[in-house]
Amino acid sequence: MNIRKAVPVSSNRWMTQWKHQCGWRRAKRLLFKYGSGTGSDLSTLRSTREKLSGGGKPSGPLFVPESLRSSRQRVKSGGKTRRAAKMNTLKDWHPDIEEFIDAKQKEEKKAWALIEQGYDGSYNGDAYGSVMYQNENLSVRVSDDFMHASVGRPGMVDPKGA
Repeated sequence: MNIRKAVPVSSNRWMTQWKHQCGWRRAKRLLFKYGSGTGSDLSTLRSTREKLSGGGKPSGPLFVPESLRSSRQRVKSGGKTRRAAKMNTLKDWHPDIEEFIDAKQKEEKKAWALIEQGYDGSYNGDAYGSVMYQNENLSVRVSDDFMHASVGRPGMVDPKGA
């Protein structure tokens, strides 16, 4: 059967995007396998506060790391199994920046609660294996404007030593 006849034209665009995503994920798995990590800037993703024309709510930038977690959970490298590393950034102007900053601490509290209930709290244990953002660096990309506005505020140090 000819796939072009079986799949509507509007689905062809979806299939092309899906194939691209599969190739991207495969490339990331290979990078992880050979000891490297990857990084992504999530700033262009819609905020959870935006409205969608068809109703509903956007997933936001914090959904992406979780949706890709399974593709990097465990990687064989050098004969050993380990977790792969990932870095995700969000620019300081993004509407979800506060949730992004608090995300890892919130997940850490979940891990502590699981450990208090008797779950294994070791590096590869159930407590930390079940929470998001493990082996992941969530970093805020601050602009020059942000840095200039910070100078002279209490608790901020001038990098030039003034």
